[in-house]
Amino acid sequence: MAQQLTETYRAAMAQPVRRPRVVVTAYPQGTPCDPSADLVACGTERTWEQQAGTATLTVANMNGRYDPSGLSGRETWLAVGTRVEIAHGLVTDAGVETLPVFTGEVESVTANYRRGEGETLTVRLLDLAGRFAQQECTTRLFSNTPVNDIVQELFTTLGGLPGAQLWLDPVAHTVAQAQFVEETLMDAGALLMQAVGRRLYFDAGGVLRNGPLAPAAIVDWPLGDSDDYLAFTFDYGRPSASRVVVTGALQAPVCQLGSVVMWQEVTVSNYNYGTTVDVPFHPSGAKFTDVTVTPVTTLAPTEQVVLYSVNGDSITVKVLSPGGRTITFQCSGRQVYYTTPHIATTVDDPNLIALCGYGRVREVTNAFVDTQDAADTLATTLLAHLWAERLRVTVRLRAHPGIEPGDVLQVTNPRTGAAVKLHAMTVGYTCRRGAEEYTTVDGVLLPW
Repeated sequence: MAQQLTETYRAAMAQPVRRPRVVVTAYPQGTPCDPSADLVACGTERTWEQQAGTATLTVANMNGRYDPSGLSGRETWLAVGTRVEIAHGLVTDAGVETLPVFTGEVESVTANYRRGEGETLTVRLLDLAGRFAQQECTTRLFSNTPVNDIVQELFTTLGGLPGAQLWLDPVAHTVAQAQFVEETLMDAGALLMQAVGRRLYFDAGGVLRNGPLAPAAIVDWPLGDSDDYLAFTFDYGRPSASRVVVTGALQAPVCQLGSVVMWQEVTVSNYNYGTTVDVPFHPSGAKFTDVTVTPVTTLAPTEQVVLYSVNGDSITVKVLSPGGRTITFQCSGRQVYYTTPHIATTVDDPNLIALCGYGRVREVTNAFVDTQDAADTLATTLLAHLWAERLRVTVRLRAHPGIEPGDVLQVTNPRTGAAVKLHAMTVGYTCRRGAEEYTTVDGVLLPW
């Protein structure tokens, strides 16, 4: 979801000379601390795909002030597991205005020393999706529960996410049954949202949100000023697949009948006048209907072979012969099969097939896709993404912290002057002391 920019911020962005600010706030034990003055460089990258965003901070470690074993008071500021927020901004007529571009937790820290240069720390971070992509859960059985309520319980009750960091758009869908066993929280939530045509992600401020899988039809950022563009890269390639197969929930069992077969031959002897014989279905576990019994032995007028009853796993046959003669009969019937089909759909595009053939298939299995319409919609949406993959565009812009993965940008092709729409798949922010900061957007062209 695109961030909002104030009028004063927009005015400062339009100036030929900008005065950027990068603010890093660490929260050891929940207390805000500001190591920004020691920041040498910063790079962040967040993606539209279901994976954790990353950030790297290069921090001057003068006199070892950030060493975990130090006594400077800053030894916990950048320790592993510490929550860190990164904001980019400008000096505007209203003062220093910043917007968050990354919120995450420290994953690792590396100390680097070179003679004559002092020591720096390389601090690597993952956004909050990284934590929940590793945290497993086993849930209760949810029955007839709204999808948003399940996601909220997953991340707040089981995951410990504060309620203020969860903001889900309304989704009018109820899940008939759901239970997760040793599943990661991020995967569980993503499956639930994918089934209703949405994605689950953490925004730049660390808030868990849901958004549409399909790009919106509106433009979030019309970037018409050529001065904003620092570089363009056009990458023409084959899509990763030409066909999408979506397999969803199990449907009700369906009864199917086989052709008539003889499933058992029985010989009866050593009885006095009459007897009943239980004949189990064969093979064991099979079920038959339209059962008939046919004598193989030619019967006298006083003899009978009669189907007496059909039971759950066998039949009972009555045999009458005044002399107790040996009689053979055959049992026939139509075998009953019960199949449990899945909701499933397959979509492809002849133009994509021409590019990469039939062999490339994207398969999605999601038990929460519980209607044929939902399966069709998901498959069509994913196929549209495959079609857009034919042309990827990377744009480097003067720093623009408002852009979020999933936003739609209108950019101008510098070679042709044509305005095109770009679906932002990956958004990165880079800054280094003494150099101009910039934003990199990697995306795919939209057909509309």
